[in-house]
Amino acid sequence: MPRQKKGRVHEEQARRIETKTRFELGFERLKKEHPGVDYVVIQPNSSDGVLFLHNAMDFESRKAILNYGYYSTAAELRSKFKYYKKIFERHKIGKIINH
Repeated sequence: MPRQKKGRVHEEQARRIETKTRFELGFERLKKEHPGVDYVVIQPNSSDGVLFLHNAMDFESRKAILNYGYYSTAAELRSKFKYYKKIFERHKIGKIINH
C-alpha cells in the first residue's frame, strides 16, 4: 500500500475511534440525564470496518453499503426480536418485522 494511502487509512481509523468515543461518552451522559427513556442504537459491528474502505463518492459503493446496512439491520432486529419488540410495543410502534 502506498505511504500516502496508508496515512489516509490511519487518519480515517483515528477519526472513527474518536467519533465512537465521543458518541459513547455523550450517550452515557444522555442516559444519566434521562434514566427512564428507552434507547435503541443499531450500529455497525467492529468487524464491519471494511465498509469504511469504500469510496463514498462511487454510486455502486454507496448502493453496496446501503444494501449491507439494510440487511444487517434486519438481521439484528431478527436476532434480538423479543428485546426490540418489548421496547417498540411500549412506545406503540407497529409491527417492526415479519418474525
